[in-house]
Amino acid sequence: MFEKYTERAVAVITTAQDISKEMKHYRVYSEHFLLGLYLNKYGICAKLFNLYKIDYNELYTEVQRILYSKRVLKPLKELLFSKEAKDLIKKIDLIAKEFGSSSILYEHIFYTLITESEDTAKLLKSKGFDIENAKKILLQVMNKKKKQKISHPEEYEVGDTDNMPAGILAMLNEDKTKAIFENALSKLSTTGYEILGTEQILQSILDTDSELSNILKNHGITLEEYNNRLEQIQSRQDEFCGRQIIFTPNAFKSVLLAIETAKESGSAELKPEHIILGILKNRSGIAYNLIKSFKVDEEELSDVILKGIERTLNETLMILRFAKEEALKIGTSVVGSEMILLGIIIESYGIGARTLNKLGITLQDVKNEVLKIVDKGDKDFEADIGFSKRAKKVLEIAWENAQKNNKTSISSEDLLIGIISLKSCIAMQVLTNLGTDVVEIKQGILNEIKNNTN
Repeated sequence: MFEKYTERAVAVITTAQDISKEMKHYRVYSEHFLLGLYLNKYGICAKLFNLYKIDYNELYTEVQRILYSKRVLKPLKELLFSKEAKDLIKKIDLIAKEFGSSSILYEHIFYTLITESEDTAKLLKSKGFDIENAKKILLQVMNKKKKQKISHPEEYEVGDTDNMPAGILAMLNEDKTKAIFENALSKLSTTGYEILGTEQILQSILDTDSELSNILKNHGITLEEYNNRLEQIQSRQDEFCGRQIIFTPNAFKSVLLAIETAKESGSAELKPEHIILGILKNRSGIAYNLIKSFKVDEEELSDVILKGIERTLNETLMILRFAKEEALKIGTSVVGSEMILLGIIIESYGIGARTLNKLGITLQDVKNEVLKIVDKGDKDFEADIGFSKRAKKVLEIAWENAQKNNKTSISSEDLLIGIISLKSCIAMQVLTNLGTDVVEIKQGILNEIKNNTN
């Protein structure tokens, strides 16, 4: 549900959930969101809380009083969102779209909370908070962010799926997905069509006894009902929104988005879970339209699937999270190759970090060199976080290297190999400026791998 939320926005939600548990409530309410905002306040939002001398302890006590009847005696197995909170989350998404943002920012939550939640607005007013003035200030901030352009030495491209990544056909032959596509092709043969579409791929995934198919069933998407709805489709027009290749264009794009998701989650395998997420991200095609017909909450479904993928926090996922945090710290919304390099060093335990450490490459030295190349931005500016074109290429090379070595996940050394394979990327420029070269790094990686096997 919250994959579109930035790190700061996610912190607000998770803090609200923690506070709800602490207060022994059986649902998350808008008042919990307010406390989550306060504990994670920054920038102009922190200034607003300070301007009106809002005291956290007073807010907390008042929320406890207001929600006293919502307490439970026994802890619940699962903490759920109240209907009001769910409606609020939907409105937050609409506000973000209105301001042209594909990510949910901290300000979107704050603005929506004080404009759409009467109870929260009333609570703040009782503490002397000027709601109308806060709205004006937040609108100015969100408009500023809407207009601000991203500048980065490495070209920035979001969702670039026009070119087929190297090795895509090999990805489709992996054990995890080969059976899915073979089954999909067998289903295609009974339709009279010749080109594989998203509808056969999803049908094949549903026709398995797996954790993923069970997740879909729990959301009401069963094979039987899906087949019933598929039989009612009279035309494949929704599948053909572009060029015809091995797949329908929508199936092709969904698979490319699936691969992009796999890389960014640190997986060296293309899994059926990634394909479902690719279909949901594509937001087009017969399979997507049929999923919509089940009236499921797409964000919640994506969130459940992502949690399954991220159940084991792997090395690369940690590195990329550190990379995003470093980008935010210097006020940029672009994760370039240099941020991935910083992430490798901060992670500290992987082969990549150990290799750089033995070459005398320190975190502070890298940061200093990065700031000579990448301009500092507004630290209070939190825009959509995306990868530069070069960073995406680093991920692609890392993915291919992990597969070549028969690994199921991308490791720090794979990312480092991705960096040294792109001599023009900022990360490699930084490493060169610090007195090391490709040969030294390659040998250092080999030495560390050898030490690991001994």
